[in-house]
Amino acid sequence: MLKNKASLANLMLTVEKGWVFNEDRYPLMSYQKQDLFILQHTILHMQTALADMARQLERSQHGRGINHAILELAIKKQFVNVLRVAAEFGVSAPELADHVIVSFAE
Repeated sequence: MLKNKASLANLMLTVEKGWVFNEDRYPLMSYQKQDLFILQHTILHMQTALADMARQLERSQHGRGINHAILELAIKKQFVNVLRVAAEFGVSAPELADHVIVSFAE
C-alpha cells in the first residue's frame, strides 16, 4: 500500500509548475480551449514516448537488444505526461494512488 500520497502530490505540483502552458510557449494555444490544448499536446508527448519504447522493442526483435537508457527515459517521460494530464483535469494524487491500490487488491 502506498504510504505517502503527499509525495505523489508534490511530484504532480512540480510537473504542473514546471510544464507551464501559455501562449508565449505555445502560440497555437489561443485557437482552442486551454484544457483541450493541454490534453492534445500531452497526448503528442505520450505518443513520442511510446514510439521510443516501440523502437526499442523493434530493435530487440531484430536481435540488437534494448537500449535501456532510452527505454528508461521514455518510461520516465510517460510518467510525467500522466501527472500533467491528471493535474490539468483534476485527478488528485490520492485518487491516482487509490486507483492503483483498488486495481490490484486481492
